[in-house]
Amino acid sequence: MRTLVFYILLIFGCFRFVSLADTTIKMEEYNGVYRIPCIVNGAKMKFIFDTGASNVCISMAMAEYLYDNDFIKQEDIIGIGTSSVADGRIVDHIKLKLKDIQIEDLHIYNVEAVVIDGQNAPLLMGQSAIQKLGSIEINGSTLTIHNDNGGSQDDYVRNLYMGLAKARSNRLDEKALEYFDILFSMGILSDFELYDYAGLLCSNEEYSKALDILNSIKDIESLLNDGWDVYSEYAWNYFFLGDYNKALRYNELSGRKFITSMEHLDKMSQNKEFEGDCYYFLKLDKKASDSYWISLAAYAQSLGIEPDYLWNDCKGKLKKNQKSYRNDKVDNIAFKYARSSTLAGVWSVEGSFTVLSALAKAGNSYAMNYLNEAGINPYDF
Repeated sequence: MRTLVFYILLIFGCFRFVSLADTTIKMEEYNGVYRIPCIVNGAKMKFIFDTGASNVCISMAMAEYLYDNDFIKQEDIIGIGTSSVADGRIVDHIKLKLKDIQIEDLHIYNVEAVVIDGQNAPLLMGQSAIQKLGSIEINGSTLTIHNDNGGSQDDYVRNLYMGLAKARSNRLDEKALEYFDILFSMGILSDFELYDYAGLLCSNEEYSKALDILNSIKDIESLLNDGWDVYSEYAWNYFFLGDYNKALRYNELSGRKFITSMEHLDKMSQNKEFEGDCYYFLKLDKKASDSYWISLAAYAQSLGIEPDYLWNDCKGKLKKNQKSYRNDKVDNIAFKYARSSTLAGVWSVEGSFTVLSALAKAGNSYAMNYLNEAGINPYDF
């Protein structure tokens, strides 16, 4: 809900408006044609300005260079198209989406381009890009772009944000990511939007890309001070990528920033459970056991009960008149504490299976599955 409200507010008030001034460019004459410098997805290039060409055209060599250097990605390859050549043949070509072409201070977005079959084919700036510039005037080597459609650019950005808000509201993650990708390529996402973008990428298992987006945030401290846990986002992405040491470091930073009093016991429980998970995968079983116990104890204290009370609850040892506080979260932490303690040798072998069996007999599905996989009947203990 917080992201939806944010984008609705943004739609109605926070846009970058393009300049109303004309843009004048001195083109470069080259072998009888004029070339125009531009930046494509961050790569500096020079295109022949060809009003007679239907599309933006790039050579196979340039396409390979852009792909190999991450200026275009797999998702930017639209598919295969066909075109006719001078001798009348119909040939296949690859179609690409160029997310951002910058000409001086102007940007045009999501331009379709054709990859010409030939390593040294010329780069052509055709109508698929030119028509998005508005009206133009060419006087010798001077190109003037008249900004007579400036409002359309604002409308385009506004529509992107409206589409993003709708996709987020309807939980259409794939569509929302498409809008985020375009807005990111335009360089207009705020730090909060970058944080939200990274969170959505993490939720959709695009962890490396999420880290790249987090690294593009300019003022992390301001987000942290506003209550957005950027450190936790870093921690989760590193965890899913298997870099548990970095995950631990960012989880520690998160704890230092957001666990400042006993009022934050829920956060402490989450933080320590995450820490235990990292230690578990690092095979530091005693450290994992200690972290899980602190997580369980913090959760108990957040409920206003003693840790031993909750632990007895997990093992089905409460008296009939005592209230149970168990839920799936508690069962999971209790199981992980018992498992790590077993692996660390905290208890004897028999003592370990007695505890795990007690959890299973109390209805802990995690302990039950663990014992089943080990071929152990909990009622034998």
